[in-house]
Amino acid sequence: MIATCKESYGAVENMSFYQVGAEDFSFDKQFDLIVSFYALHYVENHGALLSKIYDALKPGGSLQENRWHSQHESDYRKILYEVGFSDIETRTIDHYRYMTRKELFDWSFSWVPYVTGLDDDMSTKFTNDLVDNICKGQEHKEAVEFSSPILHVNAKKLSEILS
Repeated sequence: MIATCKESYGAVENMSFYQVGAEDFSFDKQFDLIVSFYALHYVENHGALLSKIYDALKPGGSLQENRWHSQHESDYRKILYEVGFSDIETRTIDHYRYMTRKELFDWSFSWVPYVTGLDDDMSTKFTNDLVDNICKGQEHKEAVEFSSPILHVNAKKLSEILS
């Protein structure tokens, strides 16, 4: 993704792309905008990470995030507020998907071991049970319908007050 962004937008002035582990997020400079798509839900300590993001933003800078909904929207808004963000906008939207049983298994198995910490055998069993549960009542369909809640976040760092 980083290579594609650099190839497509590398000539744009004042735009940079970085691949950094979320827990190791640290820069010597500040940014106007920090964007994350479907990554921050994997981080355990959201308060610590959001503090790092806040510190990496210029005054008036923005955070834009889309994430799988792993906690209640009001709880996440509270963390953003406690870190110092303002103009916080959040909304949860159900994202509908259609997949064959095999596609659903493959997609689920791509994240189940990481999220659960289970070994391959237990991850396979867990994923099969998950797929069985999602497919319940839809066994006759070629493509299974299911939804995942997506949390959309926009928040700003307050402009510094001049004294």
